[in-house]
Amino acid sequence: MAGETWTNEENNILKKYYSQHGADIVSKKLDKRTRTAVIGQASRLGIPSGRFIREEEIEYLKEYYIRGNKEDIEDKLGKSWGTIKALAFRLGIKRDVSFFLKEANKKRFGRKRSRVFVKNKLINERGKICEHKMCTWTQTIEPHHLDGDTSNNKDSNLMLLCPNHHSVTDNHAHQGNNGWKK
Repeated sequence: MAGETWTNEENNILKKYYSQHGADIVSKKLDKRTRTAVIGQASRLGIPSGRFIREEEIEYLKEYYIRGNKEDIEDKLGKSWGTIKALAFRLGIKRDVSFFLKEANKKRFGRKRSRVFVKNKLINERGKICEHKMCTWTQTIEPHHLDGDTSNNKDSNLMLLCPNHHSVTDNHAHQGNNGWKK
């Protein structure tokens, strides 16, 4: 098919997929065109490669990548999420993971909260110290479920303990379901 004129249908496929997915994907969609032919035609039509990014796209990334919605960013830039992450990495832009954890936990209200969320919430409210009487350990703290039910994350059922005191509770590692070992 070398040297044959590109059809409107081929050009439309090229315009639709080249910037976002690259020459390899387009050449597979256009099984009669080679990767080199796809790159050449894209260049002639002025279709940018997904590898390059314009200044306004960089500004958009700087503003929205940190806390923006993944799908909105993909739509705005017309690139796959993998390409966007790679560009952000090259630009030194990182997502605000704590923001997304907070948002995810808001959406999960009423459902079981993650262990990390529960532990961090307790530490923020009560401080990073063992709550067993007379203990002042502050290095490693673990949430203890007083009733032994790990899905019961009510504040009244939780206690922060050091590993030593946590290991001597009746229900540590599901060994029992009430109070301290006798």
